[in-house]
Amino acid sequence: MAEKTRLLSVRKNRRKGKDTLTKLVAFISVLCWVLMASVMTLLAVSRPRVEQSYSASEALSGFIWDGSLLSYSYYLLIAETGLCIIGIVLNSFRIKRKTDRYNTSLFFLLLISLLVVFVTFLM
Repeated sequence: MAEKTRLLSVRKNRRKGKDTLTKLVAFISVLCWVLMASVMTLLAVSRPRVEQSYSASEALSGFIWDGSLLSYSYYLLIAETGLCIIGIVLNSFRIKRKTDRYNTSLFFLLLISLLVVFVTFLM
């Protein structure tokens, strides 16, 4: 009995490097970061320009966001949320050993995108 448990605990590491699943999770993580950067760019472009004016009524009338760019950024955030969930699920299939780790970047991006989607949905 003791020999059987000893043989089970001394397994060879047969992994020869990154497999397809690990590469796919890394690709999804990079793609999510690109989506987040594009959302931030769209938000920066769609925000209203602050102009110098002398009356308060003229200043308030100029603050109009570009709605089409805001909707594009909202849809990109929804797509990013879906990609993050897919990446986390794929990463969970790979967690079998002590040295395997979750991609924390996917959790971070999922949290940010969910917060922004829910805040904009509530507004």
